[in-house]
Amino acid sequence: MSEAPGTTPPTLVPFADDPLALRTTFALFPTGVAALSAVVQGDNGPEPVVLVASSF
Repeated sequence: MSEAPGTTPPTLVPFADDPLALRTTFALFPTGVAALSAVVQGDNGPEPVVLVASSF
C-alpha cells in the first residue's frame, strides 16, 4: 500500500507498563452508567421496564 503524497506513516512508541500513566489517560475520558426504570401497564398488568446506558 502506498502513502499519499506529502504524508508519512504513523510511528509506534514503545509500550511501558505504567499503572499511573494508564489511570491518568483513563481520567481524560468521561465514563458512566445510567439506569432508567419505570413500571408500565402491560397486557398482563404492571410490568417493570429498564433501560441501561453506558458511556466511554
